[in-house]
Amino acid sequence: MEVENNQELLCIKGKNRNYAFDFSCVQEICKGLEMSEIPCLPSLFAGVCNYKGEIVPVVYLEEGDGGAGDEMTLIFHYKEYYLGMLYQGKTFILPAENFTVIRQPEGELTGGIWAGRAMLQAGGELYLQADPEKTIQQLADFFRVEFLRKTY
Repeated sequence: MEVENNQELLCIKGKNRNYAFDFSCVQEICKGLEMSEIPCLPSLFAGVCNYKGEIVPVVYLEEGDGGAGDEMTLIFHYKEYYLGMLYQGKTFILPAENFTVIRQPEGELTGGIWAGRAMLQAGGELYLQADPEKTIQQLADFFRVEFLRKTY
């Protein structure tokens, strides 16, 4: 079975797993964005940054990331929401035809914070094809309902 996206996937090797993102809501890859920490946020949040006049919440690629000087921020845009993802390491692009779908989600397929579309295999390595749209929507719901209820 082949990947739905017939173009290319943006790949990042994390500490615990590999991730693949299609370009549907990738806005930009930025280096050196200044982060402002926000108290009381869950540990998966790096803080917020200013991206072209927008205050953007930033999450770690994986929990426990952070602290190295070579961090990059991947900015996603979906509907009226922006989300930044702080990660270390290099990104690379693989053609979608290099991937084989190993598992489609039966319910929830997650990689920490990231909702997943599928588990993919390419070159002997496994990748979680992350679903940024669903992840952004889940985070928006979390802030609208859960976080505001617990803090106010």
